[in-house]
Amino acid sequence: MSFRIVERKYVSKLSAANHVKSGKLIRACVAGALAFSTGYASAALIGPTYPAPGGNSFSSSGSQISAAGATRSYGSFNTSAFSTLYWGSDSSSLPGAGLDGTAHTLSFSSTSGTTATWLGTTSWFNHNTNTNNTNVSVEMLIDIGGLGATPWVTASSLGLNSNLGALVDLSSGQNFTANVKFLANVGNGFQSLDSIDASGLVKASLNGAFYYSDPNGSTAGVPEPGTTGLLAIGALAVASLRRRIARA
Repeated sequence: MSFRIVERKYVSKLSAANHVKSGKLIRACVAGALAFSTGYASAALIGPTYPAPGGNSFSSSGSQISAAGATRSYGSFNTSAFSTLYWGSDSSSLPGAGLDGTAHTLSFSSTSGTTATWLGTTSWFNHNTNTNNTNVSVEMLIDIGGLGATPWVTASSLGLNSNLGALVDLSSGQNFTANVKFLANVGNGFQSLDSIDASGLVKASLNGAFYYSDPNGSTAGVPEPGTTGLLAIGALAVASLRRRIARA
């Protein structure tokens, strides 16, 4: 955004009082315009990282390929070590699953209440019919406990890669659980991966990680480079106009 200061020529001389008032008005207008146009740099989230800044406790029970899933428990967060904190999949190792010996990358689908869903496909060899099935649907469900009815936020709204899908807001530092389960539909609806005969080729992977903002980082509005130039130009414009008014 650019601004022009238009100098109006007056036929009669301004009085001394008007000189002062005009100078104040010009300064106020330029300052207001520049303040309006100033960009503020928001600190980017740091991550992926594990453990959380300041540390955290962790335990896990169950199996993520079973019908009951695996329950991961996180807690003992140090709220002085972050301003905001989020948990989700590791952006360098996205979740994957398969029935053919490969953990095919899953894509984020949706959230509903405390549950988020990722979807994908895999090949599966049916030993009963001796046929190879392609494009078999697989999914990962993560259900969050301890953080209220709507704990999920989209990655894109946080300035993170949209491939991450959604993350859990942990900024309050509250303990939480994440129940993770992988399912596949081989023709009779979705069922747990461990209930499907895949000759030991079942693969499922979710690497959790944290993303946070540093409490010691600058949170004040920082002018963008273009705005810094505007400040200098504005100052020169004010000085020039005051000299012209003084000679009027």
